[in-house]
Amino acid sequence: MSTSPDIKSLIIDLIGHGVLDATLRALLTEQSPSLVVGDIEEALLELQRQGVIIGAGGMWLPGHAEIAECCNPAIVEQLLNPGEFVEVDVDELIAELEAMLVKARSAKS
Repeated sequence: MSTSPDIKSLIIDLIGHGVLDATLRALLTEQSPSLVVGDIEEALLELQRQGVIIGAGGMWLPGHAEIAECCNPAIVEQLLNPGEFVEVDVDELIAELEAMLVKARSAKS
């Protein structure tokens, strides 16, 4: 059975740059109350098989599997929901990076 192109288009629009699975399902049922779970599942599976979307760590991302393989779900979640802004001391960060470089170079030798 083929899923409606309207459902697929709606899913692609809602995914954007990435969305949590629960959020996607809530948005789908909110925008199309007549959708049933089976329709949503079928559309998601079809889009995955076509390589249009990928499920990764409880999230849906646009694109192909190789994109999702490099995405840590915790990092993706943090990017999508950054929370409170934390100021970074640039000088401290540079010092830490320099220390890591020195350690990496000494381990390489």
